[in-house]
Amino acid sequence: MNIPRSALAMLLLLPAAVGAQPDPQRSKGVLRGVVRDPNGAQVVGAQVIVQTREARAETDAVGRFTLRELPVGEVQLLVRRLGYKPDTVVATIDPASPRDLTIVLSPLPWTVSPVVVKGRQGLLGPMAGFYAREGQGHGTFFTAEDITKRNLTAMSQLMRSVPGAQITTRRGQPVLRFRGSRVAPQFFLDGVPMSGQEFNINSFDPRSFAGIEIYPGNATIPPQFSTSRINGENGGVIVLWTKEGDPRPRRSKRTDETAAAMVQRLIDQDEIFSADEVDAVAHADLSSVVLPIYPDSLFEQAIPGHVIAEFVVDANGRVRQETFGIVSSSHPGFSESVRRSVLNQRYFPARRRNAPVSQVVQQPFTFVPDSSVVGRRRNPK
Repeated sequence: MNIPRSALAMLLLLPAAVGAQPDPQRSKGVLRGVVRDPNGAQVVGAQVIVQTREARAETDAVGRFTLRELPVGEVQLLVRRLGYKPDTVVATIDPASPRDLTIVLSPLPWTVSPVVVKGRQGLLGPMAGFYAREGQGHGTFFTAEDITKRNLTAMSQLMRSVPGAQITTRRGQPVLRFRGSRVAPQFFLDGVPMSGQEFNINSFDPRSFAGIEIYPGNATIPPQFSTSRINGENGGVIVLWTKEGDPRPRRSKRTDETAAAMVQRLIDQDEIFSADEVDAVAHADLSSVVLPIYPDSLFEQAIPGHVIAEFVVDANGRVRQETFGIVSSSHPGFSESVRRSVLNQRYFPARRRNAPVSQVVQQPFTFVPDSSVVGRRRNPK
């Protein structure tokens, strides 16, 4: 078949013409960055909004954000976070040379004083006695952090690491005895003695306890846990302390909405108020203060820390669990300790025009090591 010269020339030029078409993917770009405060700490839950487009992102647990499908060239960003001065930033989008952007937000003056956690001082509740007895050097102690770190999922696993503990099997169930004893140990649950019957120790999940104390013989048992057994023989004592409250944040009905986004939405819709919009701010009931517990590993290494927590106290003085979030934190261990204390704390609600109202609270916490860091008696590793 003969192809005219003019048609052949057109066919040869066609690939070049197609290649000359602009690539729509190259006209778009990605912007990544991090939002920090002037001290370099990450700011969680900050909104990064492209002002000329319907595009926005929120910083994650380490203060990072990603914006996709942005037009090439300069874009103007509005960066805002409750408790910080909003800022406007200009960024250049270049698909050929992507870069990370660092944005620094300046905090507004705090309206509340920080809660200071000084070592283990001022600790109230069952765990206060737990740590005091541990410091005396008698018995073997496990905290929730110990159990998680060692991935202990069964009580028999935990007991095998305790000096003098012996585990045998009877009728298919593990049986615990301490060396030199013929009788079963006495169990206490939150300080209350349980029945003296033989327990299948694996009926207890070690992960459900905040602390476990183990005393293998009479010489080590504290007076408050001393109890006589068969023919005066004591088989040792195991004291279990449950995780107080162990609250977990409830899921929002809007599954794609973070706690920070929810708080901002409630403020925008005038359903809750900020501290500067009320006549009397929400505050903790000082008659029952629940201080965060200094995390074990950070306490032992004398590592200081800080956390800024955000949550809504409703008109009844209750913390709305789904609104709890961390604005900034120096370590996840401090964050978790603060979460537990806040969700177990009682509050007095804010008042506006002589009526109780819901208010968002941003509460700073400071962790300071103290002289009680004295080589906590550790368990065998």
